Amino acid sequence: MSGSAYARLVPKLRRSKKLPKIDRPWRPHMIAWAGPAAFYPNRFYEIDNWYKARIDKPENVPKFHIIDPANHQLSLAELLKKVYHYITLELPEAINIGFKPRYEAIIPKSTKQKEHLEKNARNMERKFYKMDIAFGHNGVYCGNIIAAETTNTTPKVSIESIKSHGFNTLVMVNIDGNPYDKHGEIAQWIVANIPDGYDIEHGNEILPYMQPLPFCGTGYHRISFVLFRHEEPIVNFPKLDSMTLIGRVFSLSDFYKISESVLTPSAISFFQSSYDDSVKQQMHSMGVLNFFLSGSLLMKCIVFPFSFRYFDMYRDSKDVDAEVLEERLKRAQLDDYQEDAMAPVKVFVTSITANPEIRARVRRTRALLEALGIDFDAIDITEAGNEEQRIFMRENAIKEGVKGPPLAPQFFFNNEYLGDYSDFDEAVENNQIAEFLRLTPNSKEMGEEVRDRVRRSAIEASSISASYLLPDASDV
Repeated sequence: MSGSAYARLVPKLRRSKKLPKIDRPWRPHMIAWAGPAAFYPNRFYEIDNWYKARIDKPENVPKFHIIDPANHQLSLAELLKKVYHYITLELPEAINIGFKPRYEAIIPKSTKQKEHLEKNARNMERKFYKMDIAFGHNGVYCGNIIAAETTNTTPKVSIESIKSHGFNTLVMVNIDGNPYDKHGEIAQWIVANIPDGYDIEHGNEILPYMQPLPFCGTGYHRISFVLFRHEEPIVNFPKLDSMTLIGRVFSLSDFYKISESVLTPSAISFFQSSYDDSVKQQMHSMGVLNFFLSGSLLMKCIVFPFSFRYFDMYRDSKDVDAEVLEERLKRAQLDDYQEDAMAPVKVFVTSITANPEIRARVRRTRALLEALGIDFDAIDITEAGNEEQRIFMRENAIKEGVKGPPLAPQFFFNNEYLGDYSDFDEAVENNQIAEFLRLTPNSKEMGEEVRDRVRRSAIEASSISASYLLPDASDV
């Protein structure tokens, strides 16, 4: 738009008939220059006059303080003393600038005494009471491992007698066994006011002994014995409930803090223990049927701290896997392999024993045999057995001919049969079981007459209900 057109559109305004001039940046009339961006008037940018003048800005080098290598380990007081000595001047007197002195309570112990105690502690020459603890032939020392089943009985404790008067208090706690959010440890045993020179039986049993309970999956637990020495009998003890696990939560630190002026720790021993079957039995005796793990017992998951070896990072992964497999095969015992004696015996279960209908028939037939008072030994199904056994099984065994051949004799007599079922499966396919019982495969020879005879004989032999022994009519 031209200036005249702009003035015609706004006649009432006192405007100039020409547009205002734009304030363009000043630039020197030079052939070589740094560009217009260096000279734009910008309030957010400070123009570098050194750059505009093409002059190198001087560099501000900090002042270096040269230190003599022979004096760099001296303190400031020693350096000042040395300087004043060179210029033959005396040190200035200290000036009180007005700070109020602070008076604090000082423990009446000299530095020499502290150094003496520290030296004796490092050399293990500090005197403490001798306390011998043993679970049978397993002694308690400083962190040795004792099986949990060994700790099911009260340990034998003997305390060294030093003075003719005084008392001792023994506290046994499980440091890592508190599954609750409540602060403290699990108190396993507390015996207080044991007279000096007497056995532990002469003390007051505040809390009866309980076997430590290292829960499954929580690793090793630390169980410690702490002995306190005091001159007067202790009366005030926290109330604990020996019948429940939460009632045994006891804070040893709080107990010592309250009676710190009276108690003196004189001996300590501890051992480590992990889970076994005796822990489950002890929990069941206390009425705790299931394990429960709280956040205090769960171990935190952390990243494995070690990285790959340097050369393994640049090797082929197939070579590394092959080397690991070879190492595993070297450690594996392939010849004369024997299972661990503590491992449970494996029972091979086939599809026949896994069938719920066949299991129900086995239970009913076993109940029938127990009710009649009949006891047979297992016989081989591939050979001809005793005629009396065959007759009894034909007449009294509950069979379902439509759904398959009758059961093998081993199922009736041995509940923990550990034999190989491959022969039985082969006999089922060849109908050898039916041939052994002299029955036609897939027949219905169990009529109402045989069923009534079995029911009458079962009722006469015992008072067990016939409906429990025999299946319903819908099952056949």
